[in-house]
Amino acid sequence: MGKETVLFVGVKCPLHILERREKARKNRVSGLARYQFNRVHKSAVYDVEVDTSEITAAQAARKIVTFMNTHSVFEGFKRTGGNLLIKKT
Repeated sequence: MGKETVLFVGVKCPLHILERREKARKNRVSGLARYQFNRVHKSAVYDVEVDTSEITAAQAARKIVTFMNTHSVFEGFKRTGGNLLIKKT
């Protein structure tokens, strides 16, 4: 990456809720949430995190905007290594 500013946001929720959402959405592969759960956030360092089981999308957006307005440095993506490689296991 060049000199772009990246705000790295972790969007999380408990596995049982992910699985319920996965089942409710007819366009999801069954079992994908469970497969990805411990892999997706494994080596990520986020600037800010939101838990979608605790707050609405609008509240999450406000939390992110508030973070952006109160912090001048965003280093999560850089601290994560600037890229995320998903290894097949």
